[in-house]
Amino acid sequence: MRAKPAAVCQCLPVTPILAATTLEVLVGGGIAVFSAIFFAIAAVLQQRAAYTVPKEKALGVGFVQLLFKRPEWVLGFAADIVALLLQAVALAFASLLVVQPLLVVSLVFAIPAGAWLAQRELGPADYIWGAVLVASIVVFFVVGRPTAGVSNAPFFWGWAWTLIVLGPLTVTMIIACIPMPKGPVRTLILATVAGIFFGVGGALLIGVVAKLEEGILGLVEHWGLYMFIAMMAAGQFYQNSSYESGNVEESLPATTVLKPIVAMLIGITVLQETIRLRGFDRLPGLGWALIGASVTAMCISTIMLARSAASSDPRQTVHSPRPQMEP
Repeated sequence: MRAKPAAVCQCLPVTPILAATTLEVLVGGGIAVFSAIFFAIAAVLQQRAAYTVPKEKALGVGFVQLLFKRPEWVLGFAADIVALLLQAVALAFASLLVVQPLLVVSLVFAIPAGAWLAQRELGPADYIWGAVLVASIVVFFVVGRPTAGVSNAPFFWGWAWTLIVLGPLTVTMIIACIPMPKGPVRTLILATVAGIFFGVGGALLIGVVAKLEEGILGLVEHWGLYMFIAMMAAGQFYQNSSYESGNVEESLPATTVLKPIVAMLIGITVLQETIRLRGFDRLPGLGWALIGASVTAMCISTIMLARSAASSDPRQTVHSPRPQMEP
């Protein structure tokens, strides 16, 4: 039987999940890495397909229709579906605080693939930042020992506060970018919106997975399923819009960093997941300093790797202007 975490308030009707064993964490983490591989494949294919869409058609329903006509984007979309299914399986074994950081490893796979397609060589910085990312994740897991919370928080006592905080912020950013000309500011806003949607969707997924235990009927009746679908669809739309709004080096880092941060914050504040220091009983301050340093290093290395991945822009290698011959 799954035990209810002590930190859960007894007055709230939550769905408890068991604190994962070491084996479950390893299994969930391994599956999350495979999910990251498919996310990397999806990112590379969808970026290349989005580059081919004229900039004046990079927003609206017509943008989605154009993308579905491109085989590369359809293959990338299929890879996204596989990655989400693997992420769901990973969340059946491990918590958000375990799965989400590992999904960032997709950059380690996306950069070589993007470089190969763009016919460019990997630089020393790619290897260095890749090593920093992996090392920071290891430190976070070893020192922090993330533990599971609850799979489903009540809507009004949990998720409603998330919507109250993120809803107006997201709507304001969407409205603000509509009249903006294409450029760095508009690109960053669209990428930020996409990251928020993906982060909320990633946090909702753990509840969707838990509802599967009640059968198809229980899943269909769960509000979180439809909210998850809406969040992921919106994230996909605004991510592809950000690709065409400006330089991908400005959009990809924002989306990549925000996805795990938003999901992990929801995991801590709404789903009551926790970080428990391991081996720092006498020096808890040092332990939390290492956690803070690992998260900071994770964010910085993710940004640098995302910029490197985005530098494989086919428009710079395929559509570069030809030199004009003098008369």
